[in-house]
Amino acid sequence: MPVAKVEKFLRVRGKPKRENLRRDNAKLQRQRENADRENRIKSRFLASMSHELRTPLNAIIGFSELLDQETFGPLVPRQKEFVTNVVQSGRHLLNLVNEILDLSKIEAGHAQLSREWISVPAMVEAVSAVGQSLALQQKIDLKVWVQPYLPQIYADPMRIKQVLYNLLSNAIKFTLAGGTVTLRASRSADGVNISVEDSGIGIKPENLPRLFREFEKLEPADGLAREGTGLGLILTKRLVELHGGSIQVASELGKGTELTVRLPLTGTKGPNLTEPELHEASGLPMPASLVAHLRGAVNLADRQFKQVALLVAKLPQFSRSTPALWAQPLQAHIRTGDFLGLADENTIGLVAYGAPESIEKALSQRFSDLLSRTLSEPAGPVRVVWYPFDSRDPEELLKKALSAG
Repeated sequence: MPVAKVEKFLRVRGKPKRENLRRDNAKLQRQRENADRENRIKSRFLASMSHELRTPLNAIIGFSELLDQETFGPLVPRQKEFVTNVVQSGRHLLNLVNEILDLSKIEAGHAQLSREWISVPAMVEAVSAVGQSLALQQKIDLKVWVQPYLPQIYADPMRIKQVLYNLLSNAIKFTLAGGTVTLRASRSADGVNISVEDSGIGIKPENLPRLFREFEKLEPADGLAREGTGLGLILTKRLVELHGGSIQVASELGKGTELTVRLPLTGTKGPNLTEPELHEASGLPMPASLVAHLRGAVNLADRQFKQVALLVAKLPQFSRSTPALWAQPLQAHIRTGDFLGLADENTIGLVAYGAPESIEKALSQRFSDLLSRTLSEPAGPVRVVWYPFDSRDPEELLKKALSAG
């Protein structure tokens, strides 16, 4: 058969198939567009309803708390019991509404992160302090371990606290009295790992794939019902992913569960700072690392219309020879957004955000108080220089700070 006839035959035979393929593709495209539109409508509806519900709920909770605190007079035991139930139920419902609102914002692409440099030890300390009261109520031993001198991460502090609290409260909820919950924070190759491990009831292997589904409440292995919305873990996963991180779960039925959050140092939007070079004795960042962080801080300040302060103070003689005695507790108590390091071998430096007119005195006093609480001898006077007022060059700022006064 001539080649031309063969080609014509194949075109004729293939034409219906191509037309069917185009129709199928167009149908799939319409279905995807319809699904996306319905998903957006659902998210807008949930967000709108959540806002409408929160206003009366806050009023109900507020007035119920006034009654529960017996602000307007004593209650009889039965009244006290009923009012306490109203407060607890209101808080539970408000928590559900807030989780729905957060999840709908993330799914609709409207969630925004207020990123700043976060001290991981300070974040873990704040969350574990809240978790400790929950653990005591359930007669559970809460243990905390933080690797010394963890690097800061560039993240939203409120959202990271929310993630850690969700994981910690979930672990406590599914651990029986006398059990143990352990909160750990450690360095990874490209960021920070924060894990929560419990000695609780564990998860059935067939239920693990369902763990991060919306409104999915798994049947507990021990058969006991527990309060919950079914949104805590999926919201936690979405928030972690929003930071460019990931979450992993490992569980053994009857022995417990471990959830590990992996967070990058800077995510996808923060300034790309290099790993700090640490002083061999104290473990604090070296002067070059302090300048590198200061450079990243001023770049961030330019984008967010902030000022940056560099505070320095001379160290007492004893601390220069035995820095490890004081460096770790000092590093653990710096506030969110601060960066602590050596300005030179005899001087410590602190990078912080602020406004000169309003907080210079308070910031200097806070740093001085922090040093005095940590060192057994008073440090030298605190000196402060500001970006962009004293200099726009980080190295020049450090020189001015060291030569001031």
